Amino acid sequence: MKIEKSTISAAGIWAKDCELTNLTQRKELKINYHKDEDDSYWIIECKNIVAYKITNEEFSRTGYLMKLPVDGAFFEILDSPWMQEFQGDLTKIF
Repeated sequence: MKIEKSTISAAGIWAKDCELTNLTQRKELKINYHKDEDDSYWIIECKNIVAYKITNEEFSRTGYLMKLPVDGAFFEILDSPWMQEFQGDLTKIF
């Protein structure tokens, strides 16, 4: 399993840099949050999401999430055991 820290400007530079303010899921996933470092507000919209997990710092230090870097707020976990459960026919999910 590989963990990549997000390098976009919307990502935080320490674990609690970003505070979730709103989460909406309809046809897409929409995340609103506040970035403490520069007091900015961001909206991230994702389409065609099969699955996602959002955890706070307290829960990110258990199981395979223990490998998360401590200096950042957004990560992509590649080849995770959890995502491998969705390897079947994804057309049934949509």
